[in-house]
Amino acid sequence: MKPFKLHAHVFTNVRQPGSASTGVSGIVSGAVDAAAGGGALATQVSFGFDTRDGSWSAAAELSFTSERITATAVIAASSACAEAGTLGTGTLSIAFGEAGSSSLKADVTVVKRCGEWAAAQGLIMVRRCRLTVSKPVLKVPIGMAPALETILC
Repeated sequence: MKPFKLHAHVFTNVRQPGSASTGVSGIVSGAVDAAAGGGALATQVSFGFDTRDGSWSAAAELSFTSERITATAVIAASSACAEAGTLGTGTLSIAFGEAGSSSLKADVTVVKRCGEWAAAQGLIMVRRCRLTVSKPVLKVPIGMAPALETILC
């Protein structure tokens, strides 16, 4: 495992506008890389906070890369409840066949809503979902099958 990296930026005695009270705000982030299952695994995490109003936000990314597989997932969360919601994304690519001559790729984007927007539009919504297959595994005469097939789910 490679060394863990940690970064912190903390600000104390931050004054709230129009108030005599002070607080602490800052950002803490970290990253780690490791070898796993014949590939490379990487993680990055970030957390921001402000004690003046109790707000926070966090984001995380996880990725795995090997000779034939690449996968990533990114998600964020926050104490704020915004109409746009919180996004999460994921991708997966798998190469197969002779020397990776064919591939299967998938990606998805989801939105998690809260409060009144969750009640009106649903808690979780799939914003985009796509599955792409290149060069079908079955050998068929040229012109009878597309080289690339995309399916929206």
